[in-house]
Amino acid sequence: MPEDTKTAQTVTLNDLLTQCNITSQDYHRALSITTTSRSFILKRNLSDVNINNYNRSALTAWTANLDVQPILDPYGCVKYVVSYVTKDERNMGEILKAAARENTDKEVKTQMKKIGSAFLTHREVSAQEAAYRLLGLTMLSCNVKRVCVPTDLPQNRIRILKPSSQLSHLDAESDDVYMTGLVQRYAARPDSLTSMCLADFAAEYDVCYGRQQTTHVDDLQPTDDDSKNFDNIITLQNGLGKMRHRKVRAVLLTHRFSQDKEPERFYHSELMLFVPWRNEESDLYFGQDTYSEAYVLKCDEIAKIRKKFERSAEEISTAVDEFIDNGPPQSAWDAIASQQQQDIEACIREGMTQETFIDCADDDILHTTFLD
Repeated sequence: MPEDTKTAQTVTLNDLLTQCNITSQDYHRALSITTTSRSFILKRNLSDVNINNYNRSALTAWTANLDVQPILDPYGCVKYVVSYVTKDERNMGEILKAAARENTDKEVKTQMKKIGSAFLTHREVSAQEAAYRLLGLTMLSCNVKRVCVPTDLPQNRIRILKPSSQLSHLDAESDDVYMTGLVQRYAARPDSLTSMCLADFAAEYDVCYGRQQTTHVDDLQPTDDDSKNFDNIITLQNGLGKMRHRKVRAVLLTHRFSQDKEPERFYHSELMLFVPWRNEESDLYFGQDTYSEAYVLKCDEIAKIRKKFERSAEEISTAVDEFIDNGPPQSAWDAIASQQQQDIEACIREGMTQETFIDCADDDILHTTFLD
């Protein structure tokens, strides 16, 4: 071995840092950052580079291979959850987008049929899911209801027509052709709930059907106490029926508008959800010319109500935006075993399919198996 090579091997990390005028803190901070997010790299010897990250207590209890990857920011958390849930349907999003683009000039009903058909004909189904569907078994169950609240501008909303049996009995000039929705029920809430915003109303109340309407007929009186009479039934104005108080608050689902790209739709959505109103077309302006100006007047009130419905909303929103713009963050394992990752990508380009990873106990080396 040449003398200069031996000399180069004896250079320590501290020597390199001193020559480059870089502090140890600067080095470790740079090492912990990837192109799209922060990563976590353990201090280890060269002989340990093929051993997965593990926790001693968990490894003893599990007695099988572990690969512990700490999550250091909301972006990494969103990436992990989304990737895990959709790992078997990674191409479905692109297929659905293509189906939507091909049918943009058609009516909404036709668009929904085309997208639904693309989903049903291109989605892979596991043997377990196929068995559940064939046997009619329940695949999803939740004790908390979810309520979708339409918060787009009125002219952009989709409403459901009444059945033909009801339409045939209407006057020829009547415009009462749509089914009653959550927004209409909120506008017709009793006077005792005048100070309640749409978000609270949607989370607290459900529509009464059939015999439920005769249980109690007294309107719920507003109270600041946490103890509520969950059996109370409220009577809506204008003959729109009755609603009952939920025993468990529902989870709200709303469309997320971009504050930068669609400011008026964003501010309208915020005002509509978190500020009490009666007439959507006039009340939400609060004497201003635009929704953005009205939002400035009500931003403190909105922020107070939002806290009841959202936790770490800004961090999650930022993480989702980063995921859309940058894609999944680079894996810390790619940096540790870059040669292996390069070999994997080369095999995939050659037409081989990465079907499974097999962790072998021999020599603590991670082996990767490819099948044609």
